[in-house]
Amino acid sequence: MDHETRELLGNIMGLLEVMKKDIKVIKQDIYLMNSRQEGANLMNRGLEESRQQFKALEVKKSSCPTAVNDQLKMSRLK
Repeated sequence: MDHETRELLGNIMGLLEVMKKDIKVIKQDIYLMNSRQEGANLMNRGLEESRQQFKALEVKKSSCPTAVNDQLKMSRLK
């Protein structure tokens, strides 16, 4: 193998190493973005569950005084 071919092959090997490192970094970035997205999805799901619980409490709270008033009326009628 002559000197020029050896030099070109070395340059190609160097470029392949750079590409390999770039691909590794890109994979890490994708993993981090997916992790962040999963974290955001979990947080949104938790917030939605909390909202549902608050709605359930609001319904109970709004119906509770009516039930108390009905009980008071019934006790007055007795």
